Amino acid sequence: MQILLIIPRYNLTNKANYQYVFPLGLGYISSVLKKAGYSVDCLNLNHFNGKIEDLITRRLNTKKYNFVCTGHIGIGYAIVEKIINIIRSHDSQPKVIFGGPLVTSEPKLIFENLKPDFAILGEGESKVVLEAVANEPFIVDKIATKERKKSAAPPFITSKLQQASKMPVKRTMMIAQQLYEGIELPDDGSVGLITYMRTDSTRVSSQAIEDVRTHIAQVFGDDYLPKTPNTFRAKTGAQDAHEAIRPTSMRYDPETVKEHLTREQYSLYRMIWNRFVASQMPPARFDDTTVDIGAGLYTFRVKGSVLKFKGWMAAHDLNAEENATEGEWPEK
Repeated sequence: MQILLIIPRYNLTNKANYQYVFPLGLGYISSVLKKAGYSVDCLNLNHFNGKIEDLITRRLNTKKYNFVCTGHIGIGYAIVEKIINIIRSHDSQPKVIFGGPLVTSEPKLIFENLKPDFAILGEGESKVVLEAVANEPFIVDKIATKERKKSAAPPFITSKLQQASKMPVKRTMMIAQQLYEGIELPDDGSVGLITYMRTDSTRVSSQAIEDVRTHIAQVFGDDYLPKTPNTFRAKTGAQDAHEAIRPTSMRYDPETVKEHLTREQYSLYRMIWNRFVASQMPPARFDDTTVDIGAGLYTFRVKGSVLKFKGWMAAHDLNAEENATEGEWPEK
């Protein structure tokens, strides 16, 4: 199928108006059509002198086009109307699209097959679209729902811990060093709560995996325990000299040791704990719904998502996270 894209002449003294000629971008429209298997030619009337009637007629005489795309009415109704009348008066009488209010419902059929994903890139494009659909009925064309899964992230490595922490990098590493070297706990003395905090590996020992799976089954139930442990691909170039950053023992959950930690120690330890526990839980599941609403030549898309199974997200209790800064901590 042959398609001709025509760009009307615009006022060279006000190039800002150019966005109204092809609000979606000529290059983008052309690429979408070509990817869909159409043969596309372009005619930019700004590059030629002479009467537009002669230019357009000459091009239409060289090849038989099925569709001719012209600019949006936003640049000037009279200009585009003139171009459309020239096209329609030609012997081949190709169908016209992107002609604003003059367009029939026929072009919509071709673009439904192409399924282009047009984006509104700025205020100018938005105004053009709003004007075009102002008097059009809005009709729900399609509703689609599908399940989406989101898997848990691996346990922390050093760089990811620094990114996730709300503290500066230097402060984060200092607090992590304190958790690693040891915290004084009643009856247990000085206890290192986390593994070595400088690592580029997501590897975890088999004993730690076994312990956290037992913890998940006891705290969250069997529905939150995968049949087999989750594994994570090693980062390319990782030295893998140390394990991922994780709690040294599932005995010391954050709430149990909270009263022996400073605010910063508790916040960082809780983040490391939750990340490790979540890494061995099943994916969260969502129902994603997409609604396409047609209005004239345009299609508006609305997306929504509903959580149907928390999975690993259950390990990240948002209320508890919010309350992590409340209460009182002993000065240390």
